[in-house]
Amino acid sequence: MTRTPYVTGRPRPALAALAAALGLLAGLTGCNLNPSPSPPAATAEPTDALTPTGEATPTTAPTRTAAPTTPTEEATPLGPLSGTWEGTWVNTTPTAAIGTFTLVWAQQGTKLFGALTVTGSDCLRAGNVTGEIVGRTLSFGAVEGDTTIEYTGTIVDDDTIEGTYTSECGDSAGTWSATRARI
Repeated sequence: MTRTPYVTGRPRPALAALAAALGLLAGLTGCNLNPSPSPPAATAEPTDALTPTGEATPTTAPTRTAAPTTPTEEATPLGPLSGTWEGTWVNTTPTAAIGTFTLVWAQQGTKLFGALTVTGSDCLRAGNVTGEIVGRTLSFGAVEGDTTIEYTGTIVDDDTIEGTYTSECGDSAGTWSATRARI
């Protein structure tokens, strides 16, 4: 048996041919011999292989390049109502009452969602908020347990919103106004 001598700087031809075959096989079967966060795709790069007489001849073998990525859906940017709003509420029916609230929400397109914290109310102390905006008109509801308060309102300017509310809790109704919190 004749051995092919190792040439400094070059792999043994048999090992190069084996590596090329494994790379080609991995490329054809979709195997990933070198795992990475994104699976690589195969492309051709010249390398040496053996002829039946033991001589090295140029061939092509797959090499690893980054796989093409699929376009991802862009996130909807937050709308102008997004952020923290601080306000007051005034109950007019059935009894007079007054309190404050903090509304932290996000606007995505016409949808509103967030959280409301209320002080001075026997009906609601905190709740999840969902709603929508059409033009300068907004409607949203706050829910805590079995209690729901329905709000409607108008955007007065970039920093002021106001409107009315109703709740089945005590058949309450009143007005509210809020300004954008400066943090």
